[in-house]
Amino acid sequence: MIAAGLGLMSAACDTDNPPLLGSGGGASGGGSQDSLISVFEILSGNLQTGSTLEVFRFPLRVIAADRQGFAVPGVRVRWEIRRGVGTLSLTSDSTGPLGVSEALLTAGSVLGPIEVNAYVD
Repeated sequence: MIAAGLGLMSAACDTDNPPLLGSGGGASGGGSQDSLISVFEILSGNLQTGSTLEVFRFPLRVIAADRQGFAVPGVRVRWEIRRGVGTLSLTSDSTGPLGVSEALLTAGSVLGPIEVNAYVD
């Protein structure tokens, strides 16, 4: 079911607790629309810092594109927090006309890194 995955990392922290680096992954899959996707990567929102119980300033955004670099709309994306304490604005979404899916992340009440993954379903 998971055709591609990537890690977006943000950190709920103060100046003594730097954010973590994120990593992106390529896509592969056997489904009709999954086979169109050759790029699934972080577009923006990575490497943020913020305060507890506040929404991070920039949304977490990923993009799905084909081999020619054209956006692939309508791709189901699943969002989940893999590590840390926080809340996502949604857990499932579809890419829009520009091939982009985005979620807002609110930091939890505990300081420390938060790792969020986005997967093509």
